[in-house]
Amino acid sequence: MFAALRRRRRLRRLAAEIHRALVERARAPHLYARLGVPDTFEGRFELAALFVVAFAREAARRGGGTAELGQAVVDAFFADLDRAVREMGVGDLSVGKHVRRLGELFLHRSRSLCEALDRDDPQAAAALLARNLPDLPPAGARAVAEEVFAFARHLARAEDPVAALQAAEAPARNAATTSI
Repeated sequence: MFAALRRRRRLRRLAAEIHRALVERARAPHLYARLGVPDTFEGRFELAALFVVAFAREAARRGGGTAELGQAVVDAFFADLDRAVREMGVGDLSVGKHVRRLGELFLHRSRSLCEALDRDDPQAAAALLARNLPDLPPAGARAVAEEVFAFARHLARAEDPVAALQAAEAPARNAATTSI
């Protein structure tokens, strides 16, 4: 019984580390300053969701404990969303409704990005970004999509996606935050 609790605790801790690394990647300053992603909650959500989906997709593809880790990363993402919604001043009684709506948006992005990755079609991901972030310039949407696809390919080529993520050169930290 205690071994199972320790295992779950280690899984949650590793998932939180991976989530932080993914959000750090999604918060890379060049995505906002040079590519034109709006530095808003919506812009940060869109990018974080894309990187989380890319990791979770690869984890699910590998199966076993890696798939379980992928789900734990998604859970960490939603715990962060819950915290972010609360920090934005949403009342306790409305937090669930807001997070559920974000969950629906995440599911849509997840399906669309996975289909685009399966078809190796970064243009479909760029179109998804353009629809969801109308202020994002078309060239920026294409560049962000290419970056997400390059990340997904990097994970797919790696023997271990966790080690590949940890070994990848982390983008410069943006401000002092690694949350949505």
